[in-house]
Amino acid sequence: MTPEQSLHRTQSPKKLSLLYECYAQAKDQSGALVKDELPMRTFAPLMADITLFELTASNQLVYRVAGQNVLDRMNIPLRGRDMLDFVQPDFRARVLYAHKLALSHPCGYFMVFGARYPTGGVRRLETIRLPMRDTKGSPLTGFLGLNLHGEIVRYDTPEATPKTFIAGKGEFSSFVDLGHGLPVLADDCSEETRLLHAQAVFDHSDRHANPTDHAID
Repeated sequence: MTPEQSLHRTQSPKKLSLLYECYAQAKDQSGALVKDELPMRTFAPLMADITLFELTASNQLVYRVAGQNVLDRMNIPLRGRDMLDFVQPDFRARVLYAHKLALSHPCGYFMVFGARYPTGGVRRLETIRLPMRDTKGSPLTGFLGLNLHGEIVRYDTPEATPKTFIAGKGEFSSFVDLGHGLPVLADDCSEETRLLHAQAVFDHSDRHANPTDHAID
């Protein structure tokens, strides 16, 4: 997927376009976003909907920052929590694989999915993750996430809703070319890798017009 294709896919093209504008000003030669280089005046309107993650050596995707809109929806403290804690165990491997690949390539990762919250609300969410380092030359271990769109599609009774939502198959997911192409599987990669890649990139739009699967924010 190209950035232009993602702009056509999202229901919030102005927000995503603004993110790409900030990315263009803050990226380094590797294609990674440098947090300290973000044009903060331009970036300010997006702050309430961002998440910052760090991939740790123990394969955790740890929340470092979460915007107020994200915190309001989840209604729990997030700093220091592993994002994978909110992912259904059967889907953790593919989520971790996608994030690791986005860092190593580097490239973006765009997702559309349904998420169920403690209030009983089920939202159709769109989010993008961009590989990020804190300063020029520092290790590339982080992500800037932006929650682009979050319309409520239905309500369930709170009693039937888990305290924290979990990940499901979702509606759509794709890597985004940030100028270095898209990840290509090696001919000699394992069957496990091929399966994870197929699970990380998909389009279930027709079957998920009213999403019921649960997913990560």
